[in-house]
Amino acid sequence: SGDRRVGPDVRLGYYAQHHEENLDPDQTVLESLASVAPEWGETALRSHLGAFRFTGDNVHKRVGILSGGEQARLVLARLLAQPAHALLLDEPTNHLDLMTREALQTALADYPGALVLISHDRTLLDTVTSTTVAVRNGALRIYQGTISDYLRNQEQNREPPGPVLPGPTSSTRAREFRERRRRNNRLKTLDRLLREKERELREVVTQLEDPVRSSDYEALISLQTTKESLEETILELLLEQETLRQDNR
Repeated sequence: SGDRRVGPDVRLGYYAQHHEENLDPDQTVLESLASVAPEWGETALRSHLGAFRFTGDNVHKRVGILSGGEQARLVLARLLAQPAHALLLDEPTNHLDLMTREALQTALADYPGALVLISHDRTLLDTVTSTTVAVRNGALRIYQGTISDYLRNQEQNREPPGPVLPGPTSSTRAREFRERRRRNNRLKTLDRLLREKERELREVVTQLEDPVRSSDYEALISLQTTKESLEETILELLLEQETLRQDNR
């Protein structure tokens, strides 16, 4: 046992092994997600649930009749739909099938906040973590690197260099992990901006092709200028997107 101090403005998300206590058995899957993301429309709700393998009429299932694995998927979907600065996850891949585990790994790798994971899933830990905490002989030690890095050092009968609490120093691996996460978040923003600018461009082109405006030269010049500006912006966004994707390879 121990103590924790949380800042007054810090929002925490928590996934417990006994997660079913946080679900309303009378709600449908769709209603359950909507209750934590009330600002989302049905399309956004269905899209998010689809990543956790709730598709079609499955979103109208009552929570009370879901299997343990389905409930686990729903709890994770709800957790990742809520804005939080940090997620505390206790064995999040228990009861999950392979496809859902992969979806969870992707979601956590893209998560912009802090993650604290307790898990026996080596693949998950190697995918989304950059620091390992080991409890040995009653002492807590922090090591830079994944669980595989830590175990590899143990197998070589070498104690990995690592400071006793209060915490780790920066490392190349940690910096690379944070930079990759930053790039992934920027790619999401670029996708949204591109959709917006392409929609604006289509609207401008439609107005340019409108016969009613054919004699309004000032309006046509203004629309043409807007069109060229949007095309230039879209090109810049595409170039940045391609650069970030190459950096992630």
